[in-house]
Amino acid sequence: MSSTKSIPCLAALAWCFCNIGASAAEVQFELTIERGAPITAGHEWMKTLSVLPVGGVRISNNAVADPSIEGSTGTLKVHGIITRGNELIVPGRSFARSEKSSLKKWIEDLREGKLNSSRDFAFGMTAEELVEMHERLSVAIRAPTREQDARSVVQQISRQISPKVRLPTTAKDRFDQADNVQDELEGVSCGTALAAVLRPLGLVYSPRRSGDQWELLVADSRDVEESWPIGWPAQQKAHDLSPKLMEFLTVEINDVTLEESLAAVREKTQLPTLFDHNGMARQKIEPAEIRVSIPAGRTFYKKLLRQMLFQAKLKSELRLDEADEPFLWISPIKKSN
Repeated sequence: MSSTKSIPCLAALAWCFCNIGASAAEVQFELTIERGAPITAGHEWMKTLSVLPVGGVRISNNAVADPSIEGSTGTLKVHGIITRGNELIVPGRSFARSEKSSLKKWIEDLREGKLNSSRDFAFGMTAEELVEMHERLSVAIRAPTREQDARSVVQQISRQISPKVRLPTTAKDRFDQADNVQDELEGVSCGTALAAVLRPLGLVYSPRRSGDQWELLVADSRDVEESWPIGWPAQQKAHDLSPKLMEFLTVEINDVTLEESLAAVREKTQLPTLFDHNGMARQKIEPAEIRVSIPAGRTFYKKLLRQMLFQAKLKSELRLDEADEPFLWISPIKKSN
């Protein structure tokens, strides 16, 4: 998986179908199992696909550099990859076994010739352009951001990367009344950091072509259909991404604010911590005001983190920035309406 090995999430954002336009074609799957995948993965995926509208499934021992689709009429052969995380990667998408309905819809669209454009996907990019953009945004932000002016942080990010950030007048107005940046983003990649700074302002950004160049266009989140995310799903297990999360400690917490407790965990694990400030604001969750307690005992950081956050109706998720560096994304357990 040469172009997606270090950034497997891009397989869910980039496709390049060529000469695929057959209506109601038969779809066959040839699956390659990535080294380190569960021993039962092949059998499980064959069982999942067997109840979907496919003409056949087989496991191949041939190494596949990237997912692909062969054929133009009659029969389409999908070369997919089963990852170490037991996800199925196909051109342009990735699916967990629990996403059977979404996979069925993807297969039906493929059969009907609806997936036929190399520039009909994320931000109008080809797969190669999207991979390149991902790499350009992997530069780490080089200065502290917490309690810094949001406009200044965005300007700093724009100076560090190419393409540049473009702020229309309507977006600039949001910064006039904006609070200072609440997260410490130093060391986080610019792509993820920019999305995190903009989100509390109700803004997002999307790569857009301007002439023969690309730019990062900032807009109201309600006005766009797709935008760059705050980090990417991680395929690896927590102990592989952040071994410190699995380290044991003896701890007792008596009526300490969640903010202070999280700061102590962050210092020990060296994991950047980013918050879903919008979701927390809607549910009136204030880490500086919520107090947590943990009885004396021996535990490990991941479990301690889960116990503390649960008392505030929050949860954590390990995500990756564009440099494949892990960070904690903290959000409400219950989704806002």
